[in-house]
Amino acid sequence: MGTRGFGGTTRGMVAGGMGARGGFGRRGGGQAFGATPESPGITSAPSADPAADPLFQIAWTKPTRDGLPADTVGNNLYAEAVDLVKKADAVVLVVGIDGSQEGEMRDRSAIELPAVQEGLIRAVTKSAGGKPVVVVCCSGSPVALNWANDNVPAIVQAWYPGQRGDAVADVLFGKYNPAGRLPVTFYKATADLPPFTDYAMYNRTYRYNTKPVLYPFGHGLSYSTFEYSNLTAQTNAATDDDVKISFEVKNTSRIDGDEVVQCYINRDVPAIDLANPSQPDQTHDEQAILAATPRKTLVGFARVPLKAGQSKNVTFTITSHQLSLVVGKNGKREVRPGNYQIQVGPSSAIGPGTLTRLLTLEGSSVAPEYHFVAPVVN
Repeated sequence: MGTRGFGGTTRGMVAGGMGARGGFGRRGGGQAFGATPESPGITSAPSADPAADPLFQIAWTKPTRDGLPADTVGNNLYAEAVDLVKKADAVVLVVGIDGSQEGEMRDRSAIELPAVQEGLIRAVTKSAGGKPVVVVCCSGSPVALNWANDNVPAIVQAWYPGQRGDAVADVLFGKYNPAGRLPVTFYKATADLPPFTDYAMYNRTYRYNTKPVLYPFGHGLSYSTFEYSNLTAQTNAATDDDVKISFEVKNTSRIDGDEVVQCYINRDVPAIDLANPSQPDQTHDEQAILAATPRKTLVGFARVPLKAGQSKNVTFTITSHQLSLVVGKNGKREVRPGNYQIQVGPSSAIGPGTLTRLLTLEGSSVAPEYHFVAPVVN
């Protein structure tokens, strides 16, 4: 179900003088029934040729007495779905958006699900009782699934899986143990995001965000569970040194699976005064550095296959280039002395099971040379 083809009491589209009560239009034939906002039904706009089908139809929708969406004759739109749930042993509910709502030159104005789909999730979940419910969300960008997160046992972010659902079916039926990780942050609400016209990075992406989120960058679950331990890392290093860290990850479940281990560098960045931002032509180098300094940076990750009960050691080498910042307005990079935090865990969020270690860089600021050291898993 989607927002197309549905109108509620608080949103609508202007068509043929329609007011704010809401409705939808569709091309094709039909008969005029003389509908009004107070009386559900269908009204048609005549075409130039009286013998031809109407150019379009306007269908008024009036909610049920308990406020749920209804069709043009007042029937609960969710009734059929609820009836099917009562007959089923388990529920797989597919929701989301499509290319008509997002894409090139078609930005979304909100990250929440269309209201009719949000209502469907609630109606189906409440009707399911103790039956298993899985919500499969199809989208090409983050969707705020707050109610589902709190009330639905499982959520699968399927993105746009193409014409066949084999991969999703394999995950749902346990033929494949997923290990995908979110490549973007899923925020809680549109209100948590800066305005479209604000192109500053503050509070955008996992690197600069300061607010709680629904699902952090790098988040993902599987049928296996994992545990991190024995983090060893330098506490002091020179600004031109690489920093080597190692830790153990263990599959604590009885199911073979893959864990995507992640390593981040965190910086304590002072808050930016959003009420009095500096104009670009009036910003001196240190202000520009502060505005561009990320609070968190992904510096290493590896997908580690683990048999049930198995442990492996992972070693990351954080290079001096990864510890550097873009300084000033000329794009040059520099490693500066100071305090940092090393973070190891299953996502960009610091939570139960996350390992951290303080790191102090000493010496003078240096310009690093780019090089990469691959992670070692054994």
